[in-house]
Amino acid sequence: MKNSQINMLEHSEAKIKLLSLYMDRFLNILNRSKYVSDIFIYDLFCGEGLYNNGGEGSPVIFLKKIKNIHFSNKAKKTSTGKFHCFFNDIDKPKLKKLCEIIDKQNLYYPEYGSLQITSDDYRIVLQKTIKAINQLKNEKAFVFIDPYGYKDVRAEDIKSLLRSGKSEVLLFLPTQNMFRFEKKSTPESLKAFISELVPPHEWPKSETGLDFIETLVDKFRNYLGSSYFVDSFVIARGINQYFCLFFFTSHIRGFEKMLEAKWKIDKEEGRG
Repeated sequence: MKNSQINMLEHSEAKIKLLSLYMDRFLNILNRSKYVSDIFIYDLFCGEGLYNNGGEGSPVIFLKKIKNIHFSNKAKKTSTGKFHCFFNDIDKPKLKKLCEIIDKQNLYYPEYGSLQITSDDYRIVLQKTIKAINQLKNEKAFVFIDPYGYKDVRAEDIKSLLRSGKSEVLLFLPTQNMFRFEKKSTPESLKAFISELVPPHEWPKSETGLDFIETLVDKFRNYLGSSYFVDSFVIARGINQYFCLFFFTSHIRGFEKMLEAKWKIDKEEGRG
């Protein structure tokens, strides 16, 4: 198992910090909106929630934010909708540890809403998530995709999750690894990923890892069309080594709140 999967490294810390800051804005705004009833959160590669060196993973961040909002509303005697969390990871031992952490830290109470934890393959849980989001009416959803690599993730996944206009998606990609094999020994998984966005011969050759990320953002925008906002948060791991979070939404307010979260982390450039 990779060190990055058991210990929170700096790039993972930056990733979680952006997620945490955005959740502060996203959950509070939707929770106060008279046009939104319940909020659904999908974490499709959730992991065990707590790294060996104490770093908190995405499911713990989600539940802590919800717990704070719930009891704050309760103290104010404010009536709000429910929060529904769906956590998935193919690794069952990780899910066992996550359940133990949730119980030990008292992170979930049924009065918040529902909590469902599954160990489905990504392609299976993705289809379940798309189907559930397409059935939403006055509810909103947030989908976090932080895969172990990128071979299973497709641009069509993002489009399908966004199609109903009821969701926002945050996707982490190991862009440094993708850039490294862009020019030579390109694996079939990267060819498939690129060819879905643009014919391979139209993909420009990147001089740097940042060039690769900027091209990806541009191609995502072209692929999804003008009805959607696409933004990126670059995470530097070393000299010319960049990973990236990609944010997708059809809502200008959601886009605005992601920009605020970025600028709070990186006051100089607002990108990572």
